[in-house]
Amino acid sequence: MVRLHYANRLENLIAPLAAAIRARQQSHPLQRIPVIVPNRAIEEFVKLRVAEQTGVAANLDFPFLRRFLADKLRAADPTLRIVEFEQLQVMLFECIRRGAVRDDRELAAVRDYIAGGSGDEADQERRTMELAGHVAWLFREYSISRRAMIRRWHAGQLLDAAPFEEAERWQRRLWDALFDAEGGLRPDWSANQTLKWMLLPDAFDAADKARLKSVLPDEVFVFGLAYAGPAFIEIFARLGQLITLSVFAINPCQEFWEDVDDARAAERLRLVHRGA
Repeated sequence: MVRLHYANRLENLIAPLAAAIRARQQSHPLQRIPVIVPNRAIEEFVKLRVAEQTGVAANLDFPFLRRFLADKLRAADPTLRIVEFEQLQVMLFECIRRGAVRDDRELAAVRDYIAGGSGDEADQERRTMELAGHVAWLFREYSISRRAMIRRWHAGQLLDAAPFEEAERWQRRLWDALFDAEGGLRPDWSANQTLKWMLLPDAFDAADKARLKSVLPDEVFVFGLAYAGPAFIEIFARLGQLITLSVFAINPCQEFWEDVDDARAAERLRLVHRGA
């Protein structure tokens, strides 16, 4: 079950969070309660405000979303490993430097960028590492917000947007050099073939639901996330099928959405007023 609490001020979310924590601690006094937060500033804010509401903020854990999910996935399947940004950057660096990939005609733009500096070996290495860092960041974002595009890549398709075709071609070529169609890291990039290395959303898809449920707490709180990409929304929905997921979110609107008329209703109201 997913329970959504929202308000247009962060302070207004504390009362329902504190009430939920109090109820949880009364029914399960020895269990630690995970409250997923976006940063340590929100963690300190929650601790102080919950303590004001309940008298003490104790037996609470404050993990970040990615770390919480990665730890639970590994507990559910010890062979699963999450490819983190730094690892992805190093693999892309080595991938670009490999002869078979370096000479690929679809990577002409990559070669031109690397050769565009002073031309000495140290400068080319630096530019390669910087490029690998930018692409690693993009790939991780794609895995969260552009999964449909990645599925098209595996099917050999590109977007129809001509201005971006060249950039998409070389990015798809690098992605394909690292990951297979199921999102797993190709064997060339793993020293231990018994481990399954994946980006976080793909690892969540690959995890067995029953084993994942066995390592999850009965209830998890998510507080103060300003944004969650489409992949995380899907993960929240799947978690809601296994446990109780209570989300405390900011509504980015001065009014409550259900109190705001849509455009068609507003137009009807305008015409009614004009007729009057």
